[in-house]
Formats: sequence, structure tokens, C-alpha cells
Amino acid sequence: MHGIELVELARLAETYGDGGVRIGTDQNFIVSGVPEERLDDLLAEPLMQTYSPFPGPFERGVVACTGSEFCRFAVVETKERAVKWARTLDAQLSSPDDGGKDREDAGVIRMHFSGCSASCAQPQIADIGFRGDIAHVGEHIEEAVDIGLGGSLGPDAAFIDWVVGALPVDRVPDALLRVVTRYSEERRPGEPFRLWARRTDVDDLQSTLAGVAEAVTS
Repeated sequence: MHGIELVELARLAETYGDGGVRIGTDQNFIVSGVPEERLDDLLAEPLMQTYSPFPGPFERGVVACTGSEFCRFAVVETKERAVKWARTLDAQLSSPDDGGKDREDAGVIRMHFSGCSASCAQPQIADIGFRGDIAHVGEHIEEAVDIGLGGSLGPDAAFIDWVVGALPVDRVPDALLRVVTRYSEERRPGEPFRLWARRTDVDDLQSTLAGVAEAVTS
């Protein structure tokens, strides 16, 4: 969120609630003390359209570190890019008929984006983890990410496998769309993304993310 949006959030908290705003552990904010009869008016405010309390499955599961905008260790911008990628996936993969329910049955796909190897966003435990990197494209250096798949906490805890290295950031949205589409086609009933990724051959996952199959057939 930008500063002007925080000011607007404070106004909404005073107008509709008890003036309190709490910050959640997953980078969410909570406006407290809102009477039920004022809830619809609050949800109709423009800021609530940008930061909806009803996000899509991907936007709900995205976490990002501060990134290069505010951290001298990060090598790529993270926050705006992470939200853009999540919203792109929600827009392209959510069905108007089921609201993405079929995908939600297998669990939210969590994406964690860390701008460098310090891993402040904990990409190792995400379904899809990103780590900031640089790529040499021709004579130029571009922002890029390493991509890992299959991390989680809980009973089946495991770190991700880093599958692709230094993928330029402008190629990431298409790569994500390919791998998530493949998961939707191949997953067993109720199978979460992390378990599908672990049982799928790493070379196959790498080819899917890199778009090798598409390049060969074309």
C-alpha cells in the first residue's frame, strides 16, 4: 500500500469503525468495530475495491518482501509485481460459473516472492517460490527470478525444489499460467499443488515453466 492509501484507510476506520486498524500476519489489514448495518457502505468504498476482502485464490495466497524499492539487498521489485501476477492468474483461471471453486477444493496456491537470497518472504515453504536474480539477455542485464515449486509447512512439510533459474520477469506470467494449467489438468481429486509438484518430474516442470514444449512444437 502507498502512503495516501494508508491515510484513506485511516479515514475509513474512523468513518465506519472504531478508528482501529490491525495488521494481520499475512500482510492483511483489519478494520475493527464496524457495525453490521454499515458494512455494505464500507465495502462500496473505492479502497475496498483495490484491496478486496474477497480476493481470488491466488491474490489471497501471495506474500512478498519489501523488494528493491526499499531494501538495498533486493535485486528486483517485488510487491507490485507479485500482486499483478496473482491478479493475472485469478483473472485468467477463475471460472465465472464456479468462481474458482474447483481449484479452491485443492487449496489456495501460495506464492511467496523474495527479492534476494535472504528469503524474507520465505519462498522455501510456498507452493510457488520466487527469488530475485538477474538475467543476461543479449548485451543487457534484466530483472529475473529463480522459481521453485512444492514447499509447505504442516504434516507434509518440505522445502521447494528450485526448478528454474534467472527467468526474466516479463516471461514469468506466461510460465505461471502454463504450470498452473498443467496442474489443473493433471491433479488427482483434492490434490494440492505442492503434492502434485513433488510427484512430477523436475525436468518436466522445468520444461513447462520455460515453455520448451511450446517452442519445439512451433
